[in-house]
Amino acid sequence: MSVPKLGDYDLNLSGLKFPTPDGVPLSSENLVPDTQARLMENYLFVGQGTLHNPAISDVRIRYEALSNGIQATVLAALAPETTLKPHLGPRNLSIYRLFAGSRAEAIATPSREHTIMTWSLQGADS
Repeated sequence: MSVPKLGDYDLNLSGLKFPTPDGVPLSSENLVPDTQARLMENYLFVGQGTLHNPAISDVRIRYEALSNGIQATVLAALAPETTLKPHLGPRNLSIYRLFAGSRAEAIATPSREHTIMTWSLQGADS
């Protein structure tokens, strides 16, 4: 099994937080022939019920993926050689996250998220 990489660095996928993936569009062309799965909206559905009225033991499957070839940045610590691992910051805050975009965008995102959370909590206290 090959080790996942980001550029020249090996990624330890355990604990790595990814950006929200996009749904993979499903169609009759990308279904395996002679499958029991039925295409319902953007799900594969296996069972006796329907997507909106499932029966016990029915299964629905939706695929998501990050686009291939995106520019990405990982905020992490460099382990021995070329492996990335979680960075422990102040108060044992673990930072190990993949961001779609440039280094500057990756650094700005947690700060922006913190500001939004702070304002949201202040609004909730009112």
